[in-house]
Amino acid sequence: MSLPNEYVASVLIFFQLDMQLPAFKSIFSGVENFADLLRERPREIAPGVSIGPPSLPISQYKRTRIEYLGDRFLLQQRGPLTELIELNEILPSLFEKQSYILNELVRFCEFDTAYNPIVGNAVVDWIRSNVKVDLEGLSKVCNEDLKPFSFWATNSDTPLTDKWLNIMIQPDINSPHNRLIWRITKRTKTHNELSEFLKKTEAIIKELERMFGAH
Repeated sequence: MSLPNEYVASVLIFFQLDMQLPAFKSIFSGVENFADLLRERPREIAPGVSIGPPSLPISQYKRTRIEYLGDRFLLQQRGPLTELIELNEILPSLFEKQSYILNELVRFCEFDTAYNPIVGNAVVDWIRSNVKVDLEGLSKVCNEDLKPFSFWATNSDTPLTDKWLNIMIQPDINSPHNRLIWRITKRTKTHNELSEFLKKTEAIIKELERMFGAH
């Protein structure tokens, strides 16, 4: 992969049921490129009441942290995009070695990038030339010549779906002609689908660079 290391993102895996600490210990401990971050579980002081951190550090893959939020049945990964692609390609095999089928455990998965920059050319001009919105009435009421400044591209008319894809594109407000800010959110029903989408992110970013004359 040739993606820059500064592209940071998160992968969220929501399980159907709670995963216990011994399971994660067997999955991640002693595996090459993984550092053990397991800590003592939050201490229960009364039924349903615990003290301790809201998330449980599990492991670290190179620079990517893996944590578990037990109250949400959520395994969270955050780190460079290149490492997330690698990690999620090998993750099913780590589960399989401990007799777990990852896709059968998953409720849904979500990929979400941070707000990442691209150095481009005439960014706001491209948006205003290609995004067509009838703002004549609003401009008249405001007594201003209003034009589009940013946009979202989605695969559905609602985010209330397990197959949601959203790509947010806007000029950097401090350099609207020369810098682009983008963000990608993708939700899938299975981990396999998520892993396959992660492999497409380099092509998506290259297409954004082509659209905006990035250099």
